[in-house]
Amino acid sequence: MKNSNTWPDAATYTPLTLETANAAKPRLATAVPLISRIEAYDDDTSDSYMDLSLTSPHLVATLDAFGPNIADFPLSIRALLDISCPSTVINNELVDHLGLKRYPLPPEEDNLSSLSESPLSCKEYVKLRVRSGNGAWISGTFRVKVNVGLPVELILGMPFLSAHHLIIDTHARTAIDQHVGYDLISPPTPLPTTKEKPHVTPPPTPKKPKKARPLTFENAPPPTLAGYLLPQPIMAMVRDRIESLAYQELLAQKD
Repeated sequence: MKNSNTWPDAATYTPLTLETANAAKPRLATAVPLISRIEAYDDDTSDSYMDLSLTSPHLVATLDAFGPNIADFPLSIRALLDISCPSTVINNELVDHLGLKRYPLPPEEDNLSSLSESPLSCKEYVKLRVRSGNGAWISGTFRVKVNVGLPVELILGMPFLSAHHLIIDTHARTAIDQHVGYDLISPPTPLPTTKEKPHVTPPPTPKKPKKARPLTFENAPPPTLAGYLLPQPIMAMVRDRIESLAYQELLAQKD
């Protein structure tokens, strides 16, 4: 201002203060505070509203398992069907209970981990078969990794579900074998079996006895050598015949 000789007029000059400087700064638009509120739950708020449950139970199938220790009577177990599990896993205690033979697991197959990324160590595997509905559905023999401390008895993962053609419907809560239409989650109620009465062959109808013809001298069978063995009717007829012949001979002599 000195070089250009533009000094302010002393009559109108106002001293510069902090308040004046702050007032001259550009102002930002004041944000409207966001106020949150909790609205009461109302089913009729919107026609397109979908009520999603916060918790839904797992898909669990009740199956029968066999092993050398319980060959005569199957053991009922609860198996978790898990499409997110890349392997089929069994509890170590259940393996001991069934008495299944253990096999060493290849090191590259020890690859399981929990949701918290902590490893689920598996060093062995077993071979197992299960059934449902008292044999209405029977699985093939499948290999299962053994884990110590598994919180469930058996996890049927993707290898089992894929090999047995099981289609899982989370809405209907079904796990159906598409080849035979059998549902592992809700197996059909078996129909009551009625024992058929054994077929008994009736005895043959006895033949009616033929009526014996009256015994006469003409149809009498040949006499036996011993007269005392002859039937009494024949003996009587012979006696009458002899007496008749004797009487005829006597009459002939008188003539």
